[in-house]
Amino acid sequence: MENPGWWKRAGACFTSCARQRSTASDEALLDAAEQGDLHAVRTLLAGRSRSAVSVPYRETALVLAAHHGHEEVVQVLLATDDRPSANSDRVATALVRAAANGHFSIIHLIATARPQAFLTETAALALTRAAQNGRHLCMRQLLRGGTPADARPPDGGLPALFAAAANDARCVAELLKAGASANQVDDNGRTPLHYASEANEDGCVYELLVAGADRNARDRAGRAPRDDAISEYACVVLLPGHSPVRRPQVAGSAARPAAGH
Repeated sequence: MENPGWWKRAGACFTSCARQRSTASDEALLDAAEQGDLHAVRTLLAGRSRSAVSVPYRETALVLAAHHGHEEVVQVLLATDDRPSANSDRVATALVRAAANGHFSIIHLIATARPQAFLTETAALALTRAAQNGRHLCMRQLLRGGTPADARPPDGGLPALFAAAANDARCVAELLKAGASANQVDDNGRTPLHYASEANEDGCVYELLVAGADRNARDRAGRAPRDDAISEYACVVLLPGHSPVRRPQVAGSAARPAAGH
């Protein structure tokens, strides 16, 4: 008489071994993507039905490659994604990593292969991260891809506010050119002009005023941008009724290195 328990144990053992082999292969793919090993990525993808493997406590291969700026690996992973529409949020997470680290060429790759990812809430977060880190070329790619300039990401921050606080006139200019409001307000009633004036960034102050920022806007504490202005330029141009707005002689962003994309 056959022992049914033996067959069950054998089946469970076979399943466990197969799962371990699969997990090891998945880990290897993630490692290769993170390290930018294109040959290994291609080899490990051969024969797979999908590239979006899942390993507990680790990011996807696409996110890891985007974070480290491995363009060729990103291109291969996008090409082997079997569910592009279903994976829009996952691809948008790769956008966040690329934007935060200044990999604008990867954002361009994603724009070409997965344009729908630019319309997610996560893409709005990518725009905010780019603003925080002064990645104006990344912002340009995101905006061209369709991410709204005034999009509010899940964390509630607005890109123009972060760009002004980060003292980068180039990022502020990109947002304003794409239609962002110069009078966005955060939870404390502060506008981009509040942040720019106290950050001693004359270039930001100029861009915002030209775009129609309200000099007299007051936050919840009753303070206007001029109340915390640091530079002589800001103290003058933020006076009520001061017109016309003159360009600062040396904008703070002019001295920034070109690599800060």
